[in-house]
Amino acid sequence: MLKTTDDFFIPDNEVRLPKELDYSRVSEYVRSAEAFSRSTYQSVYIIDYFRQNFLYVSPNPMFLCGLPPERMTALGYRFYSRYVPDGKPRLG
Repeated sequence: MLKTTDDFFIPDNEVRLPKELDYSRVSEYVRSAEAFSRSTYQSVYIIDYFRQNFLYVSPNPMFLCGLPPERMTALGYRFYSRYVPDGKPRLG
């Protein structure tokens, strides 16, 4: 099982960009994901590979293990080490 955030971000997926990016348009992408998530029963999430966190997590109760989306977003990849049993497939 992957135990730290760094375990999820392999060198092939590393983002090599300036120290800080312009996040001014992120809300447009989040609103689009919110609209899409309302039209499907699937879990929808946006991963920010630059900051290594979640920008959006849909309110799908099966994906969230009973947590509110805000808590899942705050946990980020620590969610997997706390809630996903060893041997279960991980998302991402």
